[in-house]
Amino acid sequence: MPGSFGIFETFRILIPGYLAALYCAWYLTLFWPKATSYFVASGLGTATFLGVGLLAGLLLYLQKVPLDPPEIEKLLPSKAILRRASDLGVTVRQGDETDLYFYLLNNYFSDSMRERVFYYGNIYRAAQKTWLISISFACLTLVTAAIGCLFTHSLQNAWSKVVYILLLAIVFLLAQRSAGNRYKEILYGQRKWLEMRQPLVDKLLRDGHDAHAALNKS
Repeated sequence: MPGSFGIFETFRILIPGYLAALYCAWYLTLFWPKATSYFVASGLGTATFLGVGLLAGLLLYLQKVPLDPPEIEKLLPSKAILRRASDLGVTVRQGDETDLYFYLLNNYFSDSMRERVFYYGNIYRAAQKTWLISISFACLTLVTAAIGCLFTHSLQNAWSKVVYILLLAIVFLLAQRSAGNRYKEILYGQRKWLEMRQPLVDKLLRDGHDAHAALNKS
């Protein structure tokens, strides 16, 4: 499973990163054609695109934005564990519920279930970054076009810029609306798993250790 996790995390870096690089290339072509011509003529275009995509992907990966909407936040398995701890009267430190969730994920979830968790979780995060990048470049394009019109009283390549903004808006709407749908399905599945194994969850919350795991290690 570590191999699959690494592959999923890599795509979570590359997909948003190179989407941002592609949007950036289109933006420069529309508003700064001389800069685009320079990169093409100097032979630096491909290297710059690859570098910008990788750097953007890494920076986006490290940022915890956008935040999960409330309907996703309340469905997280760690929240269900926290509520169960409250029902049992067990005090947990901040973050312990997340640690317990990952412990269960790594040691008790089936391989196929764990694979789906990683897959749909990373698809959701990539979709989040996709709509964030799209709306950001749409706003940047609108602001740049408005400033250009203010100073020059004209808008060159107007139709191309309108099509670019419309494309960004469509991608934003599709990604923003559909990002959480499949992710909710896997969250419901994990919550059901926790409910079916409530005695195990209760025991781990009360005892703070897993006797079964300790026995397996001995």
